[in-house]
Amino acid sequence: MLGLSGEVDDEDFLAMMDGIDPVDGTLLGTRHTDRTVRGFDVTCSAPKSVSVLYAVGDEHVRRQVLDAHDAAVAAALGWIEDHAHCRYRVNGEIWTVDADGLIAAAFRQHTSRAHDPQIHTHLVIANRVAAPDGRWLALDARTLKRDQRTISALYAAGLRAELTTRLGVRWKPVENGLAEMADAPTEVLAEFSKRTGPG
Repeated sequence: MLGLSGEVDDEDFLAMMDGIDPVDGTLLGTRHTDRTVRGFDVTCSAPKSVSVLYAVGDEHVRRQVLDAHDAAVAAALGWIEDHAHCRYRVNGEIWTVDADGLIAAAFRQHTSRAHDPQIHTHLVIANRVAAPDGRWLALDARTLKRDQRTISALYAAGLRAELTTRLGVRWKPVENGLAEMADAPTEVLAEFSKRTGPG
């Protein structure tokens, strides 16, 4: 709709976070203020065993892990987009309507703040969606907040399915929507999960 696709351009991204069409400079909806929310960060994070597999794997394994992760992230974003909506007033009544797509940038990272292996993607979703009447409105983020566990579980299930298909990975039992790889030694995961101090 806005002609944005492919690799994220810094200037385009900053314009979107300001609620401005990066192509023609028009304001998308009302102007942001210090009190408005410009966007939302949904993080899809792989289990530690998957991140360690990526860290120690050969080129083929690393590519398969990243492709599986990206496919699971795309599926999670698709679910968010399918459930996105906005609210506005019609003759004094508040209407909730489906949004016509989302504007999102995906930033994939491979390590945690402690520099341990940790594959994760930040999906930064702009707080502007197109309403059916053509206006640009704020995203009704109540679904994002309420369904965080659902989104996480969808990502995790997608990742498990992708890695089972691609690499034949087996899994430990799923607990709270998450599971580690069955053949990952606990001591290895522990070694890649702690901060290391100097000398």
